[in-house]
Order: sequence, then C-alpha cells, then structure tokens
Amino acid sequence: TSYQYEPGSTMKIFSFMAAIEEGIYHGDEMFDSGSIVLKDGTKISDFNQVGWGSINYDTGFFFFFNVAATKLGLALGVEKLKDFYLRCGFGSTTGITLPAESSGVVNFNYESELANASFGQGMTVTPIQMLQALSSLANNGMMVKPYIVSKIVNSNGQVSFEGTREEVGRVA
Repeated sequence: TSYQYEPGSTMKIFSFMAAIEEGIYHGDEMFDSGSIVLKDGTKISDFNQVGWGSINYDTGFFFFFNVAATKLGLALGVEKLKDFYLRCGFGSTTGITLPAESSGVVNFNYESELANASFGQGMTVTPIQMLQALSSLANNGMMVKPYIVSKIVNSNGQVSFEGTREEVGRVA
C-alpha cells in the first residue's frame, strides 16, 4: 500500500478502456507499428523497434504494443486520459484498512508525458490501486474496494468484524 511503482504495460489496459469508453477505439482500424515520432521529436518504439508493419488495434492490444497505446492516448488527449485514470482510482488512496497508503502520481501535461503515461511510464501507482482498478473488469465496469480480512471471529465464535463488498464507482 505504501510502495509506488511505474506500472508499465499494465496501464495499457486502462488506456485502451478509455479509448473504448470515448468511442474512439476501432479494433479493426489499421496503424503502422514499430515507432512514432512526437511533435517534440520524442521517439516512442515498440519492443522490437521496427514493428510488424501495418496492423490493427486489436492486434496492438493483444501484443501490448507501445505505439498502439500511444496513438490512442494522443487521440484521447491529456484531459480525457488523465480523467479516466483518476476515475480508475489512480492518484488517490483506496482507503484500505492498512497503514501508510500512498496515492501514487498521475501528473502528465505534455504530449511526450501523455505518450509515456499511455503505456505506464512517468507515473506511479500502488499494487492495491491496480487491484482495485482491475476489479472493474471482473464486475461489469464497477470498481470494488479491496479488503484484506474476510472476517474476525473471537474464541466464542462471535464475528467482531466482517469485510463487505463496497462499490467505489463505475469506471466503464
């Protein structure tokens, strides 16, 4: 809960979700894989640097290509992608019942920062935030607050605490 890390490729899940929610994701639409050069000269590359030619976004998602996530992030823009990440709970604590929870950092403003954030670099999250955000995939878009202890039972068999499902909000 207190350890922050750059999530890397796992954030592509949320970049693609944001594009779907905004109606700009078209899985069969083609794009050139390999690399993209931003207006400021920053070069974003896929892991093999040269790509696989023209592929569709569904394939880009399947293989978690940086260029696919970057192109979607650029199409969304800073405000829409940042807003979606914040709706997923990144950048704020979950309120879990463990001490010293960190909020992570979701702060990007420029095109190159947006591109990096679309594939999980230049920002930080906590593992518990990631679990909470991913819960929306298993719950039809509803994010559920994680809890650690199911219940506490005393020696007489009485329940003194019971964790319950708490819906945090609808992401998608």
